[in-house]
Amino acid sequence: MATVRKIKPGTYRVRWRAPDGKESGKTFRLKRDADGYKQEIESQLVRGVYVDPSRGRKSVSEVAALWVKDPSWEETTRERNESMLRIYVIPKWGRYQIRHVTHEAAQDWVHDLCAQPRANGTTPLSARSVHKVVGVLNNVLDHAVKSGRLGSNPVGGLRLPRVTASHRRYLNAREVERLANADPRTRDAILMFAYTGMRFSEIAGLKAKYVDLERKRVRVEEVVVELDDGSLHWKGPKDYERRSIALTDFLVELLVARLNSRSPDDLMFPSAEGAVMRNSNFRRDGFDAAVKTAALSPLTPHELRHTAASMAISAGANVLAVQRMLGHEKPSTTLNTYSDLFDTDLEDVANALGRMRNSVLVDETWMESNRSGDFANLDEPR
Repeated sequence: MATVRKIKPGTYRVRWRAPDGKESGKTFRLKRDADGYKQEIESQLVRGVYVDPSRGRKSVSEVAALWVKDPSWEETTRERNESMLRIYVIPKWGRYQIRHVTHEAAQDWVHDLCAQPRANGTTPLSARSVHKVVGVLNNVLDHAVKSGRLGSNPVGGLRLPRVTASHRRYLNAREVERLANADPRTRDAILMFAYTGMRFSEIAGLKAKYVDLERKRVRVEEVVVELDDGSLHWKGPKDYERRSIALTDFLVELLVARLNSRSPDDLMFPSAEGAVMRNSNFRRDGFDAAVKTAALSPLTPHELRHTAASMAISAGANVLAVQRMLGHEKPSTTLNTYSDLFDTDLEDVANALGRMRNSVLVDETWMESNRSGDFANLDEPR
């Protein structure tokens, strides 16, 4: 299907016929390189994944520019992908023709990323960040494969650093009260975080019109996120994140007080200046001081979402209830995220199985002690 021919000393040409009947060729200086390329072309032809090599002449930068035009992305996804392209991918691969990106070179790049500091120049990239950066290059080359510019993706199957689960901080109810009462400026928001499990973007975007006091519910209909450039992006949540959250009586009282003099589109939890609450101004305007006063350092606002899950499970909530409260897509997401909180379920199962066996042993002991030829004693009370 492909041939190698020596044209002159130090020049070898590989020739082959593509599925469309077109003849193509490529010249090499070394016979071993020509033989290797011949095998690669023949493999592509046999597997039905042959791509005209001329289609792979576009650079990684050019293919990336096509990839980022995906109309389905949310603004935050687009910004994150463009940022990783700009900082990590394009400086290394931008000028490479996509056909020249090799698995071996990509693996060397992974090793370099593991020793590379973050964009701010402080600490090395975490394993999770390396996975995300490599994932961007992988997706760019996947786009090249789908558009018929590459036969296969050379970045697939790279050896990546192991991602270890980060330690989660769970407060108990007493610690939540201590934190909430440490600073009046953040008290209400802390209680909302800890007893609803809402994300920061959801509480920051909560408007008066989404509070239903009669049903004791708040609806997650809008979220607001802060982009890397400091701008704010309002959007509707994903379908599985759009939900109605039940409120305890004390949260209803808290919201009643806040609803006074608010119009439907007013924010329920604005910043001290009356603007949108951001993570930075929330921590500056009281949260960090409250954490210090309550002697709970270090602690972030997001850990109050974990706390809500922990307290709900401790109160007897099942996986489905916690999933709906937190706005996870699937129950498996909740189980994977908070598997450590369901450890007591294993003990309950073990104890139940133990009680089952004990009851059988008791019955068998009684049967044996009362056994006779005609089982006459079976009707006697135990």
